[in-house]
Amino acid sequence: GNPDWSNILRTGIGMGDPLTGSAFEMNQQMPRGGVLSFWSNGSRAHFDGRDGTLSLNGAVRSMMFGFDYAKGSLMTGLTLAHSRGLGRYADMDNGELSSSMTGLYPWLGYKATDRITVWGVAGYGAGGLLLTPHRGPVLESNLSMVMAAGGTRGELVAKGAGGFGMAFKAEPLHFCTGVSLAVSARIGRPWRFTQVSTALR
Repeated sequence: GNPDWSNILRTGIGMGDPLTGSAFEMNQQMPRGGVLSFWSNGSRAHFDGRDGTLSLNGAVRSMMFGFDYAKGSLMTGLTLAHSRGLGRYADMDNGELSSSMTGLYPWLGYKATDRITVWGVAGYGAGGLLLTPHRGPVLESNLSMVMAAGGTRGELVAKGAGGFGMAFKAEPLHFCTGVSLAVSARIGRPWRFTQVSTALR
């Protein structure tokens, strides 16, 4: 059967597994074939990281709205996401930070063969960042983000009557953010992140 695109792609786009919030999905069979879906999903994710002497921790709440269209082996869609974050930072100075961002993410998935599927997503987001140091003036900055991700999944051993099967997956991801010079001087250079994950399942 067709791969579970909604699980694969919405997990890739989101900022964490859904922990709080609500979700809905509505599907409509199209007259010329294919299925059009409208959906939304709310989530909350925590972050806790360190870069040298700088540490950051807090939480992000996100709401996503999107539509998907699937026909045969092809599926495509567009997701609109809005996120708000609250947290704390500690370095030579300590303080609180808050942010908001709205992004748009088009994506495409394709079932190349009965055993191989591929997908890709790109996106751009814009918003604002507010730093409130315990000492010194409040700093405000525009915030931007670009990202790209992809993946492939291949079935090595088809599931039999006993339920055993084996598949591999590979998922490259890259994103970077941009902030003003004043904020960058306070919390470090803009963040860039690249990873490639592989797994057997």
